[in-house]
Amino acid sequence: MVEFDSTTAWKDRAFYFCGKLEQPVVAKIWHFRSEREYDAEPKPEFMAMTLVRSFAKCLGKPPILILFSDVGSPSAMRSKKGVLWEHKVLRQLPHIAFEIECGHGDTRLGAIVDLSDFSFDSSASAILNWGRGLIVLSNDSLSDLKQLVEQWASKDTADVLAFDYDAIASSIQQNTALGLLRYLPPSNSRLEAIVVVGEEHFVDEGACECIDSIT
Repeated sequence: MVEFDSTTAWKDRAFYFCGKLEQPVVAKIWHFRSEREYDAEPKPEFMAMTLVRSFAKCLGKPPILILFSDVGSPSAMRSKKGVLWEHKVLRQLPHIAFEIECGHGDTRLGAIVDLSDFSFDSSASAILNWGRGLIVLSNDSLSDLKQLVEQWASKDTADVLAFDYDAIASSIQQNTALGLLRYLPPSNSRLEAIVVVGEEHFVDEGACECIDSIT
């Protein structure tokens, strides 16, 4: 496990978490397969989904998926379908769908999905989407989280990432019971990783022991 904090240079941690890291917020990273190992498996997403599920269980708080669409032109059909249109299993779980205005009249579709009763055996394209999705670990209700999440969407129409990670970091700093989990696939220069961002004791000794037992 590698830990990044306010003393870590932005260029060294931006890939994992590009938001401001100020005390007591830290980012903890665990590494797994290389790109070669990942590509050698017939269904590499199975292990990835298992890791995400296991981390959430070890951290002991309900996992909640935040998923955004790319920026697009609003329309009645697009709004009706929502960002979960292609994810039937996720639509059957408790969720809140919404739409956020961006610049030049465009919008992002968004959804908050409670994964407490999710088996992590489907919808990998949403759960593992590092650009448009992330998992919040929180005891807050979906309606309470929605007020925060609406502030997390990047309004920049040219932004590759759907999230404003500075806004996310600020929320965690103000609410230290809140944590963030990101899954990052491997590349030719980086190993597969799971990043947990939260108050420095959000991943406590018991959670670390649990995570070590599965990794």
